[in-house]
Amino acid sequence: MITEAQRALIQATAEPDADGSKPFGSVQLIGRISYVGGRFQFRVPPDLIGIIRGPGKSHWLSLRITSLFTLSYARVMYDHLLPYAGEGVTDWFTLDELRAWQGTMGAKAQEFKYFKRDWLAPAVDQINEVSDLSLSYETRNEPGSRKIGRMRFRVERKEMAERLLHTHEHAQALYQTLKQEIGLSSAQFGQIASDRDTYTDARLEQAIERTRFSLKLGKVSKSPAGFFMKALKEGWIVSDAERQMVQIQQGLTLTDQREAEAKEQAEARRALQIAAQDVNAQNRIVDEVRRGWDVYEAATPRQREDWRRTYKTSPGGKLTLRRLGIDPSNDLVEAIIQKYPDLRDGFSGYVFNKMRSVKSRG
Repeated sequence: MITEAQRALIQATAEPDADGSKPFGSVQLIGRISYVGGRFQFRVPPDLIGIIRGPGKSHWLSLRITSLFTLSYARVMYDHLLPYAGEGVTDWFTLDELRAWQGTMGAKAQEFKYFKRDWLAPAVDQINEVSDLSLSYETRNEPGSRKIGRMRFRVERKEMAERLLHTHEHAQALYQTLKQEIGLSSAQFGQIASDRDTYTDARLEQAIERTRFSLKLGKVSKSPAGFFMKALKEGWIVSDAERQMVQIQQGLTLTDQREAEAKEQAEARRALQIAAQDVNAQNRIVDEVRRGWDVYEAATPRQREDWRRTYKTSPGGKLTLRRLGIDPSNDLVEAIIQKYPDLRDGFSGYVFNKMRSVKSRG
């Protein structure tokens, strides 16, 4: 790993000179290294010592952090504000100074609302999201004017333990799971970071799996974060027997679900069949009533009178007349039949059945 790091270079290119040439510089990320008696010794290049110890602000940039930035202005802002992390607050910068950090900007950047929308706010959000710093800022108007002319930033370092996990290139997904899904606090992150030899990534993932598994089974009733920390410290795992148990339960549940669905579908089919039969029966009755009345109207007066007389003495006729409050001792004239729809339907059905009986005997 050290040998690989010694091959890495930090390269810088400046703006072109008047003659068009571009000044260029390059320095090793890591120079000479010694390993003696179980200890490493790193040699800082002499030409950098004066810069580090000089009166100007200087700092080491973490390539692990800066590689996470996707916005160029976030990267350059982080570079300029990192030296103020120890002090907590920056000087007042003019807007021209802030724009100069990026170099060339579009014309819209000259207006503060567009500079804030397109450059400043997105960069601050990304720094707060992926770096080891937390930023906020305040503005100040130009003297005697409502126009914003200066800004300063408040810079805070995140909790060390949280920052270590947060900025590790291979721990991004793990960090997001612990922070967003499990909901670990900074104190809990500190407990993990204080003993990373024990709480390895593999053990963290093992505890995450145990927590997720128990959540699905409804066995976590209070704090998922507290459950996770207990699982982590005691090395709880999801056993093969538990996985098999869940698979069997899911299979049984699926079988019950399929049987219930099949039963529901069968009942629905039966209901549809019954409904269809009812509709067919109703249609048949309506057809018989219509045909019976047609036969009645086509019959001779004597036949009509005979059907009206015999209908009164039939079981269905007696029941219908009693229900409608009609005296059966009186003659059943056609006007009475026409007056009551139920009586007409019953009488028409009676006539139809009489005619069908005659045809079947013939």
